[in-house]
Amino acid sequence: MNSQARCLFCFLLAFLLLAGSAWGAELNRICGAEVASEGDVRNIFRELRIFPNQHPDIEQIKVIGSRLDAQIIISGRITEMEEKMGDNYVNPVMGVILQVYDGNTGKSLWATYHRKEGSDYRKIMHFGLVNTVTQLSRIMADEIIDQWFAEGMKRCAE
Repeated sequence: MNSQARCLFCFLLAFLLLAGSAWGAELNRICGAEVASEGDVRNIFRELRIFPNQHPDIEQIKVIGSRLDAQIIISGRITEMEEKMGDNYVNPVMGVILQVYDGNTGKSLWATYHRKEGSDYRKIMHFGLVNTVTQLSRIMADEIIDQWFAEGMKRCAE
């Protein structure tokens, strides 16, 4: 990779449509990474004839990385997402499986399964309680991204 290459992350379409915006914002905030636009990802999927619910193979991941000049490709699946009614509060639940790929080689770099409930963050009575899936998604994004870097995933500038 040349020294002028941007630090660009690309969320593959199925995950992007459901939760990618919150995750992209967190990646930008935490490590200054850019995130490829949904329209650019859609166009490449259309050109490669990849359906939104389909996962690209290694060669297609390399093409996506090359066309978007993306160092990292993030693919994922939301395994669970709902808002359960608790005792006088809403308890959001979210589970995700994420895979991180090298945009140049298509090689799998990381995989994560993460499941949380809003009530996991309750401190005392209703203080700290997370009430929406959106809020829960942002917190989970922070946790997962922090975990990736703590366990050795390199930041863009490294």
